[in-house]
Amino acid sequence: IWDRKTLFELLMSRFMLNSDLLSYFNLESLDMNTAKKELFKSIFPAKNFEGHDFSFNSLLGKIRDGNSNVTPRELIQLVNSGIKNEVKMLQGENDGHEDGNLISFVSIINGLKEVSKTRLDTMIAEYPQTKNFVYK
Repeated sequence: IWDRKTLFELLMSRFMLNSDLLSYFNLESLDMNTAKKELFKSIFPAKNFEGHDFSFNSLLGKIRDGNSNVTPRELIQLVNSGIKNEVKMLQGENDGHEDGNLISFVSIINGLKEVSKTRLDTMIAEYPQTKNFVYK
């Protein structure tokens, strides 16, 4: 089972490989742990729709299952979907940046649709007998 710390390391290590991103946010001179935390704040929205702080725990809460587990696959899929949604919004000349972050809260929420659909499709593939209960 993946815990919060290992999921954070997994996600942020992927972003830390992008030297242009680190340079853009002037994070090259920071130690690795501080740079990861600052990069998270720069990439993800600071607040949710209700004005509450948005943290890594908030992100995990969006994809936590009924047993309070989060899989790396769904975390990465949510972030990738958020990035794709943000690009679509920007290509449509709709600036989705609420606080100057790279990924808006709207893009994260819209990314949940893809994650949920994939999760449902996987469940039905693994347990075909559930299809009748889902699609009544």
